[in-house]
Amino acid sequence: MKKKVLLTVLLMLVSFGSLSGFALAQEEKPTIVVTTTVLGSIVNDLLGKEVEIITLVPPGSCPAHFDLKPSDVEAIRKAKVILAHGFEPWIEKISSKVIKVSGGWNTADLAKKLYKKVAKVLKTALPQYLNNIESNLTKALKKLDSLEKKVAKDRKGLKDIRAIVMKWQAPFVKWLGISILATYPPPETMSASQIERIIAVGRVKKAMLVIDNLQSGISMGRKLSAEIGAVHVVLTNFPGSLPGVKNIPDMIEHNLKQVLNGVKAYRHQVKRIARLEAEISDLNGRLKFWKAVSAVALGIVIIESFMLLKRR
Repeated sequence: MKKKVLLTVLLMLVSFGSLSGFALAQEEKPTIVVTTTVLGSIVNDLLGKEVEIITLVPPGSCPAHFDLKPSDVEAIRKAKVILAHGFEPWIEKISSKVIKVSGGWNTADLAKKLYKKVAKVLKTALPQYLNNIESNLTKALKKLDSLEKKVAKDRKGLKDIRAIVMKWQAPFVKWLGISILATYPPPETMSASQIERIIAVGRVKKAMLVIDNLQSGISMGRKLSAEIGAVHVVLTNFPGSLPGVKNIPDMIEHNLKQVLNGVKAYRHQVKRIARLEAEISDLNGRLKFWKAVSAVALGIVIIESFMLLKRR
């Protein structure tokens, strides 16, 4: 009986110890605070569930103009690592632990550089996860390499495309090999004269696409495309802003697809206009023919009428 009681107590102690260890492990999970979903998606790709990732700015908002919540301030205070791009002035006012990882991300070559920068920071701050970071970085870079190869193939069909582009998307559009006729800044900063100049350039140089940036608002791009007669294409600069766009490779693939669909729509539009013009030309030709026939018929009627009157 004593042996059974002793065994039960030992099992309870072991169970309690296991649960305590699990709870402690949960508590010790490092917290990484990032300003945007760009950095958040990179950390997730590199470390996944090994860390708790807190992203401050929603993917549909502008990171340069953001108001922190009290819970955000507390998360920043407790964070093991705080990552920012460098264009978020508000984050440095809250903490001196901020690590800046500057650089673009909306092309494969730029994204690879940013992945490597973030990986370097994480390896220094969390050396216990070195192998995970290295392995996952290799996978991410391979994915971006395959995207570069895909773009190299698609670029051949884009070399004759002309576009007006929202400036935050210019690096991506240039990377695709599209000719950029003009760029425009965030809509709230544009004057009426700027808008008129861009419309004039688009009309004179026959822009095929107006490429907009989702996070900057799409009303300006819609207005420009309507005035110019171009196809409106909307791209995103942040993962998480659309279904299925979980990380930077997803974002690049999505944006590429949007551009290709826009080009397809433009070419379809050109063919449709050409068909309409051909139909109008054909109708005009028929109209001219029947006008000529009517004129001849009228002439015959007048002559015959004159001859009848003369006989009388």
